[in-house]
Amino acid sequence: MNFRCCVCGEFFDLHRSASRIADRQFPMQCSIGCLKKHIRIWKFPKINTGELLTSPDWKIVPKPAHMYSRHMRSEYEYAFAKLFKEHNIEYRYEPFAIRLENGDRYVPDFYLPEYWTLVECKGTWGMGAKKKFKRVLLEVPSLIIVQSYLCDIIVRLYGDKIIK
Repeated sequence: MNFRCCVCGEFFDLHRSASRIADRQFPMQCSIGCLKKHIRIWKFPKINTGELLTSPDWKIVPKPAHMYSRHMRSEYEYAFAKLFKEHNIEYRYEPFAIRLENGDRYVPDFYLPEYWTLVECKGTWGMGAKKKFKRVLLEVPSLIIVQSYLCDIIVRLYGDKIIK
C-alpha cells in the first residue's frame, strides 16, 4: 500500500503486515530522517511551569499516581530514548499529564523541551485509542504520533544499545 510522508510528501510502501496496523488518519513519516525533521519543525511559544517549559495551550496537571515509575514501559519507548540520546535531543519521559477538555488526562511518552514537542510511540491501536488520539491531536497540535511501523525500525536500530 502507498502512504504519503507528512514531512517530505513522498509516497512510501509498507510491508503488508505493517500496512494493516498503520493508520492514514494520523500523520505518517517515511523514515527516521523525516521523523527528526518533523520534530524540528515544531516551534511553539514557551511558558514556565516550574522546571518545565511548555506550550500555553497545554493544561498541565499532575500525572496519575500509578505513572510515577522511573522505568519505561515499552521496548519502543526505550529505543526512542536511545535515539534521542544518540542525536543529543534532550527529552523527559512522561513528565506531566495534560487535561483534555472532556476531563480525561493524557500523559505523553516524551517531552522534547528544545522543540516544545510531545512524542507518542504508538504500537498497536487498542480499543478506543484512535478516537482518543484524534481528540488529543485537536487539543495538542504539537504532538507527534510515531506509528508502530517506524517504531519497529527504531527498535531494530537502537534496541541493543545501552543508554549512558
